[in-house]
Amino acid sequence: QDLQPLPAQLFLVRYPVCKSATKYTIPASVKSIGTGAFMGAQNLKKVVYNKSIKKIGEWAFDSCPKLRAAIIPKSVTYIGSEAFEECTELSKLRISGSSKLFIGYHIVYKCKSLKELTMPLMSEKSIPEEFAGSGIKSIIITKNIKSIPDGCFLDCKKLSSVTVPCSVEKIGKQAFGYIWGDYVIEKDKNFELKGKKGSAAEKYAKANKLKFKAI
Repeated sequence: QDLQPLPAQLFLVRYPVCKSATKYTIPASVKSIGTGAFMGAQNLKKVVYNKSIKKIGEWAFDSCPKLRAAIIPKSVTYIGSEAFEECTELSKLRISGSSKLFIGYHIVYKCKSLKELTMPLMSEKSIPEEFAGSGIKSIIITKNIKSIPDGCFLDCKKLSSVTVPCSVEKIGKQAFGYIWGDYVIEKDKNFELKGKKGSAAEKYAKANKLKFKAI
């Protein structure tokens, strides 16, 4: 009996840690990046994702010291916990996202060079503190975002100000303006929220006694 062909969907298990190439294009047939698949890739600076990839596993790009940007396509519906943890040169994270997107804990934890994040749509089942503990300096919240999860940007010490559009109807507990002190979570006295009067941003700022600037 003839063998049946394998499915045309591949699972990327492991990228060679010591490979000298600085750029890698994920093949069109790959739909899932496995747990720790690129972990510790020393020379990797850029990854080009195909437009049909569905899953980025836990610790997938953990400790890739030269990775500079991650542009995640809308097709991705799962980003595992600490997927980009300790990518110390990562400066831009852009996640197109959809309402089906699940995001795990601390996906950019200890990414101290992260300057820009495009806030994605995400599933209500996503775990709080997705971007906590990172070096994010700037967030772009697009007008299709309706809610910001609990603790989403907890302990982002370099995040001094965020503009929240009127489309946002709910901001979760300690989503903005809180940092870890010596033993407890404290308010960031220098943090400022910007938004329209009467918006969820103003209500959150008043409830949490944070600075607010009407725009």
